[in-house]
Amino acid sequence: MKDTICAISTPLGQGGIGIIRISGPLALSIGASLFKSSKNITQIKPYRLYHGYIKSSKGVILDEVLISYMPGPGSYTGEDVFEINCHGGPIVVKAVLEEVVKKGARLAKPGEFTMRAYLNNKIDLSKAEAILEIISCKGEKGLFFASTKLSGALKQKIDSIKDRLKHIMAQVVAEMDFDEDIEEFDPIKIQRDVGAILKEIDYLIENNKRYSPLMEGAKVVLCGEVNAGKSSILNSILGKERAIVTSIPGTTRDFIEETINIHGIPVKIIDTAGIRKSQDEIEIMGVKKGLELIKEADLMLLVFDISKDIPEEVKEVISLKEKNKIIGVANKIDISGLNHKIDDINFFKQNGIDLIYVSAKTGENINQLLDLIAEKITGNNIEPPANEIVPNLRQTEQLKLARDELSAILNLIHTHSEIDILYTHLENTVKHLQEITGEITTEDVLDRVFSSFCIGK
Repeated sequence: MKDTICAISTPLGQGGIGIIRISGPLALSIGASLFKSSKNITQIKPYRLYHGYIKSSKGVILDEVLISYMPGPGSYTGEDVFEINCHGGPIVVKAVLEEVVKKGARLAKPGEFTMRAYLNNKIDLSKAEAILEIISCKGEKGLFFASTKLSGALKQKIDSIKDRLKHIMAQVVAEMDFDEDIEEFDPIKIQRDVGAILKEIDYLIENNKRYSPLMEGAKVVLCGEVNAGKSSILNSILGKERAIVTSIPGTTRDFIEETINIHGIPVKIIDTAGIRKSQDEIEIMGVKKGLELIKEADLMLLVFDISKDIPEEVKEVISLKEKNKIIGVANKIDISGLNHKIDDINFFKQNGIDLIYVSAKTGENINQLLDLIAEKITGNNIEPPANEIVPNLRQTEQLKLARDELSAILNLIHTHSEIDILYTHLENTVKHLQEITGEITTEDVLDRVFSSFCIGK
């Protein structure tokens, strides 16, 4: 018999409601033993809300609550589930949880409720991961992708591909068993069918590359010479005074990090120390850290004062990124009146780097800068088609392995002497797809997936 688990399923802190969830064979008996109905109800019926009170083991009323009972398998976990909705103060929620533990439940591990739903065949592994993505998504676009997978779209796609692969496997088996006596084996048709499947898998893999910034967010680094206005641009983008801004060069010596939502894309913006030659040890360390962040970033904003020459050491940083991952930001147009240095403008054009003119002080063209940032991060994929399927990193890894097997099949398709190897590649392809939905998996994979969940889900 499985043990009974419990946890607080709402965030700790003051709020209107705090929910304690209990799942397992003792869920009903534990919940009922703590509950005192306000209307003297003697039997708790499934899928109804009951008003009453939770009392401690000493008979003291802890809180006024609403409770509900959902018997398995018709519950989230597939087991008996009892939920207590009390007031959202952390002290009372913890007190109720302690009473549940005293009655025989144990505290749940992170993601254990969802893991039980998976183990009880309530959801497949791709749906479990979609739940995690919904909980942790940082932008509205990421929510759409996660919701599509939660509806079962990814599983349906994978199941469809598996069915077609199994049909091909049946033809290969027939060829292996009967050889020339059977006419069904058609290498050209199999090559065409495998090629079509390969295209579908490639499309899913490309979707991860296309839309991962919308799901997981992107990192944008502000860099440039000292006193070019990087911190002012950060403040202008955020709409608040986050970074200290002075006329003294080298004010920012460490990096400053903030997160903002740009057109539904979660973007982490990092302001780095100004690039210049210095004898100050702390400033040297700040510049070095900034260069490391540039290499890691999805996009670099190279900020310069439009009225001054760009120092050579600043120009050199463009070698750290692909040119399409750089935006030149000509700042202080309110001061210069666009009397900019032609050589510096040509520098960006010659290197194929997009350039935009802004004033951090007045906010001029800051919105256009945000538009360009979103366009660069997503490659113009800001508005994905409805119900687009976007696999996560783990799922994409399995799709890539499946793609490798299919590519090997296309190389072997006309070699009858290798027909048994052909079957092995087909079998391996199916196994990699089964890893995505969790039909076959390892304990290590499950631990990695479910340990990322919060406690109580």
